Amino acid sequence: MRLWDLTGLIDLRDHVMKRACFITGGGLSRSEWESYVPGLEYVDVCKNVTRPR
Repeated sequence: MRLWDLTGLIDLRDHVMKRACFITGGGLSRSEWESYVPGLEYVDVCKNVTRPR
């Protein structure tokens, strides 16, 4: 049996989200969402994400 400490994955996920939101200037607009994510309801994924340092 092997045990893995996966707590670092949460930090990695948060860093990726912060970077993506920074690059896109705060996420996708509704029209961009409709173009890139058709068929899914709009979600402001950067709403609670802060900018990277």
